[in-house]
Amino acid sequence: MRTKILIAVLIVGCIIACKKNVYNSKPTIVLKSISSNLIPVNGNLTIELQVFDKEGDVTDPATLSLIKLRLNQKVVTDLVNNDTLSKKIPSAPLSQDGFIQMTLDYTNFLVSAVSRDENDTIQYKFALTDQAGNVSDTILTEPIVIIR
Repeated sequence: MRTKILIAVLIVGCIIACKKNVYNSKPTIVLKSISSNLIPVNGNLTIELQVFDKEGDVTDPATLSLIKLRLNQKVVTDLVNNDTLSKKIPSAPLSQDGFIQMTLDYTNFLVSAVSRDENDTIQYKFALTDQAGNVSDTILTEPIVIIR
């Protein structure tokens, strides 16, 4: 009986000790929601991220970096399309957690394909840099299809 109790206590202790703390000096970002994985012509994409940071310094001049990964088979050769975007996080009271919501519009940031007869398939990669210069791990969306 004592052995079973000891094993149960060790298992619970290991689970608690191994659980990752989301409040670290390095920000943690989690993809909370995405409006759709299929965007119609002239539609927008809204992405919401949840942010955790021990010091709560994810405020101006913190930045959110977004990289567009093109999955189309035809290679884009023009340099007109912006595949990397960095946005300053607006000034806000210090907080250990919060949300960032961004809306990407169809014309300026979603479409990428060389020809209009091919739908775009893309993924977005995010990273967050706080005021102290700590950079989060990157997160990646599932593939998103943009109808052309």
